Amino acid sequence: MSLARVLVVDDEPTYRTSVSRCLTNNNYQVTAADSAEKALEYLTESRFDLVITDLKMSGMSGLDLLARMQEIAPNTAAIMMTAYAAIDTAIEATKRGAFHYLVKPFNIDDVIQLSHKAIEHKRLKEENTYLKRQLNRSGNLSNVIAKSSDMRDVVKAIEKAGTTDSTVLIKGETGTGKEFIAKSIHYTSLRSKKIIVNIDCGSMNSDALELELFGYVKGAFAGAVSSKSGKLELADGGTLFLNDVSDLSLNTQTKIFKIIEDKKFFPIGSTKAVDIDVRIIAATKRDIEQMVRENNFREDLFYRLNVIPINVPPLRDRKEDIPGLVNYFINYYSTRNGKQPIEIDEAVINILTVYSWPSNVRELKNLLERLVVLHDGKIDVSSLPSKYTDNKNEKPLPSVSTLNFVSMPKIVMPENGINLNDIVRDFEEDLIMQALNRTNWNKNRAAKLLRLNRTTLVEKLRKKGLINSREN
Repeated sequence: MSLARVLVVDDEPTYRTSVSRCLTNNNYQVTAADSAEKALEYLTESRFDLVITDLKMSGMSGLDLLARMQEIAPNTAAIMMTAYAAIDTAIEATKRGAFHYLVKPFNIDDVIQLSHKAIEHKRLKEENTYLKRQLNRSGNLSNVIAKSSDMRDVVKAIEKAGTTDSTVLIKGETGTGKEFIAKSIHYTSLRSKKIIVNIDCGSMNSDALELELFGYVKGAFAGAVSSKSGKLELADGGTLFLNDVSDLSLNTQTKIFKIIEDKKFFPIGSTKAVDIDVRIIAATKRDIEQMVRENNFREDLFYRLNVIPINVPPLRDRKEDIPGLVNYFINYYSTRNGKQPIEIDEAVINILTVYSWPSNVRELKNLLERLVVLHDGKIDVSSLPSKYTDNKNEKPLPSVSTLNFVSMPKIVMPENGINLNDIVRDFEEDLIMQALNRTNWNKNRAAKLLRLNRTTLVEKLRKKGLINSREN
């Protein structure tokens, strides 16, 4: 990763030199300017992540420099340095877009901490802007890909969640698009002007995760030569997305529960609480209810997270969405790679529709990006990797004509007709009971045998009075 670039602007050599040296020693790439006019030359010629500028200088002021920055380098973060007497002007600068200000004389550790926070905030803001643009660009994407009833339910849940500030728990297999759903909720909420910060709970051990989440103060541990803000503080006013929340240790779960309850947290090594205003959206690929029953996940945290539950079906249970997804990703990657929209053979869509997609939408997305990059003109069956065209490992669903009805008595239509709904209902109940008995009433496995989503099977059982209304 390239070093962050910082431009230090001050007509006082002492402050300009000390701030530049401090940043250089902490692995920043620093350029110094002795006037706002000189700084504008640098900003025109090069890209910077952060500008640290004095407010009052001979010639152009720091406030004037900020205004020009917003024209020529709008994505560059700014920190103002000022004497105590000019604090009101510094506060005005933050209202005009500066990230924060430093009051002279300041502690050099404050420069490092504030610089890190400003650059990280800039990075997350740029990422959020890009993601928001992609979501907006998709327009009616939800209408295109939500042909299945389960996905229509997901879209409705996203819309409802966007109108509240409650916690959300998104459940679904790996690759089903849980992160996309979390971001969709954020960008339809009242917090959409702030950022959404992502924490991958399964990618690091508990100690590293807490340092990333809570931040730390100088001296908190060996090597903590300066303080560092955590992702929680960066998410203040916005949304914190806890991906794979079920991978949190019980100790960290306790701390997350306290944050939700008290709306404050303690940076590592600090005895001073930091107030926080953040919405939490969590996601899990594991059966978190089972983890609660096995005492591997705190029950109180589960209920605090599960205020708005969203169940994302796997792609194999939403086959009718696949053609729409294929067309969307083909057009998206064609545009992204500067190509004319590529034609895709109907036979390819048929093959992709019957494939089982063990890695869900993520696998489909990666395949279609690959096909667009490697092919021009048209994608046909020969373009597909063999794993999608080789059906030896795929067990096709039996058709009605292949089922054994020989031993079943033939239904003869009575003179006065028959109640078809009753016949279909009884037939459905018989097949459901066979599946449940074959799997010892394991509803996950029974749903797979019946090619149903688990929630659909549970709902059928409830309507038929075969399970308690509170059982799931």
